[in-house]
Amino acid sequence: MNLQRIDGDDHTLYIARNLSSKFLMTKVEVHFGECKKTCSIRQLKTLPTDSVALSKTFAYPFTLPENIPYELKITGNTLTIGPIIGIISTYNRFFSWETGRLNKYDEIKGLVFVCEEADVDIKKRSIKGYWFNRQKSTWSEGMFPYPDVWFNRYGNLDKHLNHSLRLKKDHHIINSKTIDKWDQYKIIQKISSEHPVMPRTERFSMENLVTMLRECKEVYLKETNRADGHGIMMIRIQEKGFLLIDHKNHSTQFTSLRLLYNQLLQIENLNNYLIQQSVAYRFNSQNLDFRIYLQKNESHEWFSPGFFSRVSKKDSIITNYKNRERISPGNKALKQIYKLTESAAKEKEKEMFQISKKICEAIENTGIHLGDIAVDIILDQQLHIWVLEVQVIFGIEPKLSFVDQHLTGPLYYAKSLAGYTK
Repeated sequence: MNLQRIDGDDHTLYIARNLSSKFLMTKVEVHFGECKKTCSIRQLKTLPTDSVALSKTFAYPFTLPENIPYELKITGNTLTIGPIIGIISTYNRFFSWETGRLNKYDEIKGLVFVCEEADVDIKKRSIKGYWFNRQKSTWSEGMFPYPDVWFNRYGNLDKHLNHSLRLKKDHHIINSKTIDKWDQYKIIQKISSEHPVMPRTERFSMENLVTMLRECKEVYLKETNRADGHGIMMIRIQEKGFLLIDHKNHSTQFTSLRLLYNQLLQIENLNNYLIQQSVAYRFNSQNLDFRIYLQKNESHEWFSPGFFSRVSKKDSIITNYKNRERISPGNKALKQIYKLTESAAKEKEKEMFQISKKICEAIENTGIHLGDIAVDIILDQQLHIWVLEVQVIFGIEPKLSFVDQHLTGPLYYAKSLAGYTK
């Protein structure tokens, strides 16, 4: 069915003559996201075949854009217009890096809008934002009801907003919450106690630092809830003391553990730091790790759109975008750097995916809804897989060959959550 907008009554659904057998009821409840209105049904001879029409002011004060392809569903006495998908992010992040999510819009269809957290009015249950105007290939400002599905690209939402979004039992929030590094470690330890896949991790304390350095020789300090490499430090035992290197590659030598510890005490929020065993893989004085993406498809099953390797700048302790020299296809790194055969590389990629999938499932068992995540992995010299972190909010890599699939994938999943399938 096609939807048209006409000058008419706000409480009437106009239908083409050939649709009379589908609308045997006298009234129908029309749903547009969380906006609902009961309408009388009236045939309109001038409507094209397979078309219905609503007044131009039907959804006031909400924006129900014209001239975009909606999908309409009839369930009992309900007509649903959709899908209605809301992306909650920051405008800077979205319009700088993520407008490509609409590259397959002709298959997604419906109303897709983006907003910031502050744009959501909890009391009125309305949202200011920008919707994708297919006709003009641009984004237009509008006011929207709560959508069928939210795709969270913001992070942990304000608790009052989060409660508001969850008031409806069937409300879906993809990536509903981030999970800090310590909670990740506890979850992953439970599912991999016999064969650990996450490096040994402890809460920061002088006692734990002494123990970890004695046993591991090299450790990383990480704040539990920071990303993009901020605040990360590495400590290594040397012949005449200790070496401390921060995420900006500034290094300091200490002749005693006490001097090192006194320096660390100057760090803000030190109680939120973790000590993690170093499993760094280095070649040519550069660190190498992998990032694998996992998403859910329209059947709500996990798959990977791809993975890639990250090589740091010389002597850098991390591989984030400011500290790396290059990225390359993951399969290529496995063959060129680890000297794996094509079949062995594919098996290792499959193993990375299976471990990552198992972790995602364990996280979801805690009540968090995931659908689009990144897992950072190190492969050591013995080819053992070490998971460093699960990233719920992460940057987009525009140069990857599969970036289009990666960007558009979550909207296919969102559409299926809204009840629209191929």
